Amino acid sequence: MSRSELYVRALSEYLSRHKLDDVTERINVVMGNIQGEKSELLGERGLGSLRGLEW
Repeated sequence: MSRSELYVRALSEYLSRHKLDDVTERINVVMGNIQGEKSELLGERGLGSLRGLEW
């Protein structure tokens, strides 16, 4: 089994056991806990990384 196939199988297994909404909700909770300058900095860095991409 190739590494790529193993990754696909593992990810499929994980997603079948966990609702995608639950994962998104957990990420939102964690990101909601980041406040002030840190969240502004993260937002700016995120936008900065998107600016260089071709859409």
